[in-house]
Amino acid sequence: MPFFIAAKFFVAGKKIPTAAAPVFFIQRSPNPERWCVTASESSEVLAKHDVDLIEHTGKSLLAAIEPTQEIVIAYADGGDYLTLEQLDYFRGLQTSKP
Repeated sequence: MPFFIAAKFFVAGKKIPTAAAPVFFIQRSPNPERWCVTASESSEVLAKHDVDLIEHTGKSLLAAIEPTQEIVIAYADGGDYLTLEQLDYFRGLQTSKP
């Protein structure tokens, strides 16, 4: 958990000049009934796609996504899938700290 919270990510999205905040691209999760955002610790992994890369820490990303969205973290050689249940657990750890 501490690694995820402190990690710096690039999230696939679009910066819209008239919007107050960037908009994340969402796509089907590995679970087809759910949706996710795509993030990577390396900008090069997502640079081949026509997206804006929006910088977030793990903590700020958890706060920025909808509570019904999941996260896929892409690496050059694969990825990790963080489910709603895992993200809810992470959120619970943050709120239970003294």
